[in-house]
Amino acid sequence: MVSFCVVSVSGNLNYALPVFEELAKPVPFVCNNMIRVYVNSIFPNEAILLYNIMRSENVKADSFTFPFVLKACARVSRGIEEGHKLAHLHKGVEAHCTIIQTGLELDPFVQNSLIFMNSRSGSIKAARLLFNKMTEKNIVSWNTMVMAYHRQKNIESANGLLKEMPIRKHHDHNTCPLWRYQECSNASLVFERMRMKRVTSWNAMIVGIAVHGHCKEAIELFSRMQSSGTKPDSVTFLGVLTARSYSGLVDEGCEYFHNMIEKYKIEPGIKHYGFMGLLEEAPDVINRMPFDANTIRWRTLLGASRTRENVELAEVLVENLGRLEPLKHGDYVLLSNIYVEAYRWDDVERVRQMMVEMGVLKPPGFSQIEMNG
Repeated sequence: MVSFCVVSVSGNLNYALPVFEELAKPVPFVCNNMIRVYVNSIFPNEAILLYNIMRSENVKADSFTFPFVLKACARVSRGIEEGHKLAHLHKGVEAHCTIIQTGLELDPFVQNSLIFMNSRSGSIKAARLLFNKMTEKNIVSWNTMVMAYHRQKNIESANGLLKEMPIRKHHDHNTCPLWRYQECSNASLVFERMRMKRVTSWNAMIVGIAVHGHCKEAIELFSRMQSSGTKPDSVTFLGVLTARSYSGLVDEGCEYFHNMIEKYKIEPGIKHYGFMGLLEEAPDVINRMPFDANTIRWRTLLGASRTRENVELAEVLVENLGRLEPLKHGDYVLLSNIYVEAYRWDDVERVRQMMVEMGVLKPPGFSQIEMNG
């Protein structure tokens, strides 16, 4: 009921709030939807307060929670006087610490949100440092960093970054500006003026719109694509399933997933399974790939397995990850947290003992106090 009220076009946030407050133990999915709506409303500060409630009530934050919270910190810090920004920036830093502790610092959505928060809060150097440390940058990563320089009127750095940006060889010359300037207001204008819209052009718009939270518009654009006779590919459905995931339209997502396989004969990839919550199938997909799986894919699935509370899958993923490279601190933390949530305390102790034997150092802990409050 709460999710319907905050996500549906016909919903009512004023009704959803008292219903939400009556919940004995809010689940992450419901909290995420409430935070998301507050972020996009005129009360972004309420999103931060709701995140504080989640922490105090021990409601598990996931890879969907943090992007919304970081966006709220960015919005609030932009809308207040310079002298009062520090508290909200500290909340963003606190969220960053929690992200590292929970092992989600390698999640692409979270990484992009950290870059966005730092750039919007004026910490352009911190944003660039995060950007440089990303092992696998997607179009949103490049866009966010380029637009950060553009907002500061640092055209030289923006142009320099654009020159470094890899261009996919199969993109036509009209599509490249869409991938590069998806955050710009003229992206739709460039798209609509195209005489010939190829599948890469449609994909650039659908994916770009979806990852920025405009779920309804992304689905409508996909319908236009089908009506135009352009055949969608695997990237198209990533955009569609992203929109479905953000909007909570489970039944519609299943229908798109089914059509992708049966109608268009497209074999699902790792990310398709992840968006559909079918992570148990994902390891088999990786093993069937005609190229070697990299650590990014395995860690992406490992983070998702914690969200799904799938212990057996997490163990398989850690085993496969360990075959590619020595496990890092974040990998052990994720596995340990999954065991904790499953009340498997013997396994928690076993993981900690493994960390000691392998010489894996634990980052220093931290605490939080409120000043002048």
